[in-house]
Amino acid sequence: MGFLKQTSVFKISLLFTLFFISSTAQFGAAIRPTHWQ
Repeated sequence: MGFLKQTSVFKISLLFTLFFISSTAQFGAAIRPTHWQ
């Protein structure tokens, strides 16, 4: 039971990290001038 709970917490934190990275990348792309690409 404890292992299952630990795994779910790990998955949630991993998903949150991926969401944070993707949102940060989109935010940076929106701010960055188009001629920089």
